[in-house]
Amino acid sequence: MAGKRVVAVDSDVDLKTLAMLLTEEERQAVLEDARTPLMEFVKQEASGMVVMSMPLIFVVLVEQLPNVAMMAMLGQIDPVHSTEILAACGIAGIFQTVVLSGVVSGLGGALDTVCAQAYGAKRYAEF
Repeated sequence: MAGKRVVAVDSDVDLKTLAMLLTEEERQAVLEDARTPLMEFVKQEASGMVVMSMPLIFVVLVEQLPNVAMMAMLGQIDPVHSTEILAACGIAGIFQTVVLSGVVSGLGGALDTVCAQAYGAKRYAEF
C-alpha cells in the first residue's frame, strides 16, 4: 500500500454526475493527483511549507535576540543576587507570554473574524 493513493468517494455521490460537473482542467488535476504517489505528494507539500516558513523562522529567532542579550547583561549586574534577578526576569517573561500574549491573540482572533464579516458584507464603516 506504500506509495499508492486511495481516493475516498462518498457512497451518496453519483460519479457520473460528478464527472459531468468537472471541467477538463479539473479532470486532469484529479487524474494527476490519483497517479501521484502519496510520499511524493507529502515531500512536495512539506518542502513548500518549509520554504515558505523560512522568513517567519528568521523573524522569530531575531525577536529572541534582545531577550538573550538582556538575560546576559542581567546575569552580570550583581554576582551575589544574579540568581534571584534572572529568576524574576524569567517569571516576568512567563507572565508576558501566557497572560499578555494570550489576551492579544484572543482579541486579534476576534477582530479578525469581525473585520472579515464586515468586509464580506460590505459594511466598511464597521472597520
